[in-house]
Amino acid sequence: MEKYAKKVKVRSFIMSIVTLLIGITIIFLMIIQKQLPNVPDFIRGFQFGAFSGLELIMIYYIVKDIISINDEKSLRKLYIKETDERTKAIMQQTGDIGMTICMIGLAFATIVAGFFDQTVFFSLLGATIFTSTIRGVLKLYYHKKL
Repeated sequence: MEKYAKKVKVRSFIMSIVTLLIGITIIFLMIIQKQLPNVPDFIRGFQFGAFSGLELIMIYYIVKDIISINDEKSLRKLYIKETDERTKAIMQQTGDIGMTICMIGLAFATIVAGFFDQTVFFSLLGATIFTSTIRGVLKLYYHKKL
């Protein structure tokens, strides 16, 4: 269990760094937004909502991992959940880790692009929605199939 606890600590640390970097980037872009091209209020609102949602989701998982590290019972539950053969098969079938990284990257790029160009923003938003939809459909399909 110590080996798994170390894995969770590393994952939590990496997620904390990514969360911090995303936050710093968004704050920096908001500070210099007067020098950037003017974009519609819709995009600004979307950026704030997407940024807030992304940060809250990341913080939720970081806190969940930290709590699990400090509580043996919770760590054991997390371990069982992550090592469950059915869950592993579903994750492998849907390419879960790669898809998650792509979706986070696309969401982040969408937010940043909104500061510069409306066309690029909507293109990336479409790609993000498409990727999320495909991932959701695949998860539903394989949950029923396996």
